Amino acid sequence: MTAVGFGYKNGSIVAPTCRQVCSGATDQASVVHVTFGPAVITFREILEVFLVMHRPITLNRRSNDAGT
Repeated sequence: MTAVGFGYKNGSIVAPTCRQVCSGATDQASVVHVTFGPAVITFREILEVFLVMHRPITLNRRSNDAGT
């Protein structure tokens, strides 16, 4: 089975909205939870796709999307 969920981690609001997080007022970061079956896709393949799309050492930069 492969599944993806998303949400926000840390910060000052228990269940923030996207608008609240994007405003920068909550100190939260976007997070993704991935559950996968290694028979379907390997962890290495997931990392390869992720690292092409995301620069983990650059703050607020995802693919062509830049900003909070």
